[in-house]
Amino acid sequence: MSEDRKQSLDILQRDSGCKVIVVTPDNIDEYLLEEDPLHEGFDLLSLTHKSDYLRSYFIYYYGGGYSDIKGYTYSWLPFYEQLEESDKQFIGSQEQAPDHIASDNFLIRNYFQNLASVRCFIFKPKTEFAKEWKKLTNDKMDEVLLGLQVQDGSYHPRAVDASHPDAEGGAFQAEGDFPTLYPLWWNELLGQILHQLQYENLDSFMLGMPNQMVFNYR
Repeated sequence: MSEDRKQSLDILQRDSGCKVIVVTPDNIDEYLLEEDPLHEGFDLLSLTHKSDYLRSYFIYYYGGGYSDIKGYTYSWLPFYEQLEESDKQFIGSQEQAPDHIASDNFLIRNYFQNLASVRCFIFKPKTEFAKEWKKLTNDKMDEVLLGLQVQDGSYHPRAVDASHPDAEGGAFQAEGDFPTLYPLWWNELLGQILHQLQYENLDSFMLGMPNQMVFNYR
């Protein structure tokens, strides 16, 4: 991690009030279930998309909180309690703008104030929402597997920018304007799935967690 990322992690561990576990290649096997191994294309994903994939896996089986390492400075305990006392499946922080919504659907993008950010949230374990999220993630992995075998995401952790495929050639554009055949755009394995699913299940979750960062985490 960069020094800013390390500082963000220290803040999260200090202020969240929770046991914070950073999943890495060294400890991931402790959390994987023998009856549900990772998708065969997992090792071909970029680092970012590996994180996106694992988010759906862990949230379904374990529940609990997920956070990007971005310098959040509040206690998570009140939000755990709020979720536990409710009939909702998860709690998150309100999205801040239409541009933050990973969808081309005008209705979904302009419903942003009712949708939760993908950066931090708390789930109950094995919810129906998370089950569908995990299924849709695996469906997308099946869809792009052959493309991943042609071009994996190992050459750059971001792999692609937030833009859509080139309408003419079907190729994606990597950071620095280098073309790539990597078959996933930036939010395709997370935000595009999660925002659509939220829009279709608005009664399943609630908002209320802060959406703030204290400094440039990069």
